[in-house]
Amino acid sequence: MTKARDIADFKFENIVDTGTTGTKVASGTTAQRGSTAGQFRYNSTTGKFEGRNATGFVSIEVAPTISSVNNNNITQAQIDAGFDLILTGSNYNSGDIVKFVGSNNSEVNATTTTVNSATQITARIPTNLDASLEPFTVKVVNVGNLSGQLANAFNIDASPSFTNASGSLGTVLEDVALSSSLNAGATDPEGSSVTHSISSGALPTGLSLASATGLITGTPNVNDTYASAGVTHNFTVSATDGTNTSSRAFSILRKWSDGSSASAVANSAKEIKDLTGTTTSGLYYINVSGQGAVQVYCDMSMSGGGWTLVWKTHHVNAHTWIWPSSNTYYALNYDPRSHTYLQSEGNLPNKYSDYGATSGSAATEFILEGVYTQPANVMYAYKYSFTSSVGSTWENGTNSQQTNLIPASLSSTQITDNCGSASGTRPTSDSLDGVRFTDKASPGSAGNWDIGGFKSSDNSQSKANANCAYNNGTTNGWEFGNATTLLWVR
Repeated sequence: MTKARDIADFKFENIVDTGTTGTKVASGTTAQRGSTAGQFRYNSTTGKFEGRNATGFVSIEVAPTISSVNNNNITQAQIDAGFDLILTGSNYNSGDIVKFVGSNNSEVNATTTTVNSATQITARIPTNLDASLEPFTVKVVNVGNLSGQLANAFNIDASPSFTNASGSLGTVLEDVALSSSLNAGATDPEGSSVTHSISSGALPTGLSLASATGLITGTPNVNDTYASAGVTHNFTVSATDGTNTSSRAFSILRKWSDGSSASAVANSAKEIKDLTGTTTSGLYYINVSGQGAVQVYCDMSMSGGGWTLVWKTHHVNAHTWIWPSSNTYYALNYDPRSHTYLQSEGNLPNKYSDYGATSGSAATEFILEGVYTQPANVMYAYKYSFTSSVGSTWENGTNSQQTNLIPASLSSTQITDNCGSASGTRPTSDSLDGVRFTDKASPGSAGNWDIGGFKSSDNSQSKANANCAYNNGTTNGWEFGNATTLLWVR
């Protein structure tokens, strides 16, 4: 046997290639193919690797892929006119077929398929493609029956799409015009006009749905019974483009301006009282001109309730009086009778313009109230007419005095008076003692004092007894140094 024969008969088993550049296999044209099963080669004619089985050579194919199409929403009119869907992907070859797969998995071949390149195919959509089977998946099948697809590739005359998800569109207030519209609208993917309507349920009385836009506007005025949790209105909006219709369930929560939050701000404590009938005093949100929603303490039980606290000051000791200036304080967001806050001041500026008859709160009355050191220990409370003259004096305070707080011409109504023998004598302004607010023409006169205390030169026991001191005038007047004066409007 020759050396050449030995080499020809040499056989390899379990070959291991440790190189990095690749293993060279046989390469040749289709005409140069062998005839032995198991042969593996590169066909330079087709540009593909191939192997021979028992019956012949079979190309080793790579499945095509689809990454995108040129249009996701197509009208029937476009299809009728001859619409070419352009597929972008990879591994496209001559002989590839494009199929359109409906939602029921039925398949329809493209009217024509043109392989533009290895990365692009143009496929015409048949005019009889059933639009009701949208969304359509696009599928590419090669000659080796390998395939790739893009799910939900396009719709035909797609249904209108709502801007907002189902559920609550927001909260509205009874008898308050919407500051901005609520959007229950839909748009058509193909750009067609959409008509909206309420198909079930109803909007709150006073609100309306714009047919062309789906926007909700108006002023809720159902005029039903107040409910602290509000009332939920459920409704369904249908949107049609003339061919397809979409529906979505929405709701609107309708509440009242009960002062429970900044978004439900009321104009006054009286407004809250008239609306809710509550007897619970506490913090409520009141609309103050130039300041918006301010959390203010409101009394809902004294003299019928509905009183908004607008001013407060106190006497720290026998010689130190604290009078807040008109713009020093603005939020009275604490219980004014609480021992914790008894010696805290508060002042809402522009009281008459913000709360008077011409303002949103339309206040016509005010109460002057005196409170001693312990919570809820009211010594007196007198009610007066609320006029601009009172308001102006309130706004002219300084850090040292407050004069003529209540004009002497104003008549009063006694609400509470626990000041001993002087009970029933209303507090008035004392021109002889302008540093502090008293009730009579002179500190020595018998009757009520508003926040007690007297000049050091007037500290006789007889004058102490004339004060509205805590223990019915029997306690020395200095004891009254921790008293507080409150002003309420309604």
